[in-house]
This record gives sequence, C-alpha cells and structure tokens, in this order.
Amino acid sequence: MKKCSICAGTVKVKKSYKYNGKKYYICDSCSKRYKFDSRGFFYLRKKGGENVSKLQRVVRIYLKRLYGSSDVFEEVLPCWMVDFGRRYRFDFYIVSKNVYVEVHGRQHFYQYPEFQSEEEFLRAVERDREKRELVGRIGGPYRLVYILFDDPIYDIEFYRQLIE
Repeated sequence: MKKCSICAGTVKVKKSYKYNGKKYYICDSCSKRYKFDSRGFFYLRKKGGENVSKLQRVVRIYLKRLYGSSDVFEEVLPCWMVDFGRRYRFDFYIVSKNVYVEVHGRQHFYQYPEFQSEEEFLRAVERDREKRELVGRIGGPYRLVYILFDDPIYDIEFYRQLIE
C-alpha cells in the first residue's frame, strides 16, 4: 500500500505518475476529483467548484480572461509541496508566469464565530504562513501573490500589475 499524494491516505493506489525522477500516487477517490499535469502538479478536475466564494469566482473569470483557460489551473497541489510533506493547495496557478495565487476573504484576517472556531481560525492562519514560507524555500521561478477581499477585483489592470 502506498500513500496518496493528495489525501495522504494509505489506500490502494489507482495511478502513479513520475515527475523529476520521483513517483507520485493517487487513490481512486482523489482521481475522481483531481488530474495530474506533467509539469508537476495536481489540479481540480472540475473547474469552478460549487464550494468557492464569490470573490474566488470573480478572480477565476479575470485570470482566465487575461491568461486563458489552458494556462490557469484551480485548486493546485504542486509535487514540490508533497515533497515537503504537506498537502496545501493553492487557489490558482498560472503556468506561464509560475505564479501561485491565493484569494483571501475576510475569514483569513478575522475570526467569525459563526463561520469557524478560534482554533480553526488559528490553524488557517498558520497554514497561510507556512504556504508563504514554503514558496520562499522552494525559490526558483515560483512566486506567490495574494488577492484580498478589499482589492479592486473588477479592475483587469489590477491583475496585470499584480502578476506581471
């Protein structure tokens, strides 16, 4: 039994993929939701899942308008993240720019008791910090940018300036 690269469960592996001389595995359950891209990342099979915020849906529209559907992937788990022993996903990845995009609503900055407990909020804050740190450690061509709840999300120039 191998560990699934996406869920970390030790289950019967449906498929394996090679990238940079390493093998990555995916279980049957995760293979229904995620696909592997030969450039070294897993991504959400169905684009535009129902469980995303309005903010993220708007960002998706503008990113795809600027860079095209074939260059913008959603809910991305890079192989290098798995190599670090983490399974943190990024909201978007723009392949041609090597840019990961995180969309942060108010819940990333303020704890809302009706939405999440204080413990869940603190875990999310720590996860965000660790993602930022890991992108810095991997270095190379990768960058991480944030789109925040109070950014001008309906202005296409905002995206160009942020990502270029």
